[in-house]
Amino acid sequence: MTSFRSISFLFLCVAFFLISGKRSPVDDAKKKAIADYQTNYVETTLNKPEDLGWTGLGKRCKAGTLAPATYEKLLKRINYFRRLAGVPDQVVLDSGWNKLAQAAALIMHANQQLDHSPSAAMKCYSKEGYEGASTSNLSLVTAHSFPRLLADQMEDHGGSNKACGHRRWILRAASTRMGIGVCSEAYALRVFTSYEDKDYDASVSTKNLPEYYAYPFKGYVPFQLVYRRWTFSIPKQEGKEIDFKAARVAVKSDNNPIGCIIESRDDNMGDPSIVWAINGLKEDFDYAYNDMPTKKAAFAKKGLMDKTITVTISNVKVDGEVKEYTYYFILFDPNEK
Repeated sequence: MTSFRSISFLFLCVAFFLISGKRSPVDDAKKKAIADYQTNYVETTLNKPEDLGWTGLGKRCKAGTLAPATYEKLLKRINYFRRLAGVPDQVVLDSGWNKLAQAAALIMHANQQLDHSPSAAMKCYSKEGYEGASTSNLSLVTAHSFPRLLADQMEDHGGSNKACGHRRWILRAASTRMGIGVCSEAYALRVFTSYEDKDYDASVSTKNLPEYYAYPFKGYVPFQLVYRRWTFSIPKQEGKEIDFKAARVAVKSDNNPIGCIIESRDDNMGDPSIVWAINGLKEDFDYAYNDMPTKKAAFAKKGLMDKTITVTISNVKVDGEVKEYTYYFILFDPNEK
């Protein structure tokens, strides 16, 4: 039997929280996630080419630069995505790298095609552009997709991107600097010093590396920035052997299995990773990029919204030892009232 004293104590506790307005740790974590999304994604959106402050001119093969505020916004967005994945979020933009990336973006913009090894016959070719192109993530941009700068590379949609190489270079745990160049119809994100040196890059730091990371990962994650392909990675370190060849992936939503298919076990881009796609989800292109209500409905139908998502990666070999990893997160709508 519950005593009157116990009931009174419980009543007093409830009354205290109601009167004091104190929130639970869960409420605080959600509020922090909303603020992070608003400040470092929504407020860093460039809605149209004119927002770049680009001083170049494609018709005259003038690479130009971007407005200081543009570099600041794009850097915030890079580090926000890294924070969501659980890797160090202290990347800086190198002015020399920005120059190489801008020259690369100009070539892609002028020729309306992507090429990591542009030829001298291409419009607006330069040695700087070649170096930038060979060491960068490259994307073409349309007026419709412009607000998704960097988010499109995080999604890594399409049949040629099953390994999610663009995402993995953005999230490489040891990265400390990058460079970005943007024109009105193309952009480049420089992610390593040279192709030959990409595994021993002088721009990386092996301090404070996580044991593992993923995308999406822990805590509250805005569904707007989650895509059909999910990734799990282990930071590359000299002498460390990581083997995903026999690894298995299990995804659950409140203990209900979510079907998925492994698309890549590649270890040649960024950090060694395994990539899988969630069955039934479409690429953001199919959701008309910004048709978030339709995308949200699709996620809800799969049982992914506002549920505890559990991901288990098993049978991973690290230095010959078989390991298993489990992590949790909640997909939510930061715009929901």
